[in-house]
Amino acid sequence: MPIYERIIIIIPYKAPDMVRQIQDSFTQINMSIFNLENINFLNTKQLTNEERNGDYLSGFELIDSEMRLFIIEGMGGKGNSIDKFYNLN
Repeated sequence: MPIYERIIIIIPYKAPDMVRQIQDSFTQINMSIFNLENINFLNTKQLTNEERNGDYLSGFELIDSEMRLFIIEGMGGKGNSIDKFYNLN
């Protein structure tokens, strides 16, 4: 059975390429998991009860004047969302 895992990424505030790579990977994985063709559908998607208990990435970003802190969460284990995130970066 997969376990719930968390990734913590700390990068300099002024690192737009790294931010874009993290955000693009996050979006690409969730669009694939939910079988969506457009990011706009992901931003407004209401999860069904089955999807809420499924495998997808969630998280948040904290920003200050010197750094960005990303906390990304999802199911771990081979082929699950966290594994997919590691393999894209």
